[in-house]
Amino acid sequence: MKKFLMSTAIVGSLAATPALADPTVMIGLSWAFGAGGQAGQLGISGRILSDDKRDEWVGSIGGTYYPGSGEFGVDVGFGYTFSNTPMTFSYDFVNSRAQIGLGWADLTDPDTPEVIDYLR
Repeated sequence: MKKFLMSTAIVGSLAATPALADPTVMIGLSWAFGAGGQAGQLGISGRILSDDKRDEWVGSIGGTYYPGSGEFGVDVGFGYTFSNTPMTFSYDFVNSRAQIGLGWADLTDPDTPEVIDYLR
């Protein structure tokens, strides 16, 4: 019984922990590498990044439109946020391709309070 109560308390405290990251949106360009005889393609992408802080590793999920072929793709990956330029490495599950993306996102400085960062 004590083990059950202890595990319930641990799981309950983990579930009640607030999220420390604020997601943000990235808009940019992606290059999907060729696979299986397909040529690489340039795409216009939108992604949700797991954090809005600069100089952080992030997870990403999003979609890409390839104007050259008219195809759409859905991708999941990871990336790094530089100043205001995130770079992502992801896999497009619809088109079965690896891709790299570069874009813009509204990022905040982790060392500066958000009120001061907003006023800059």
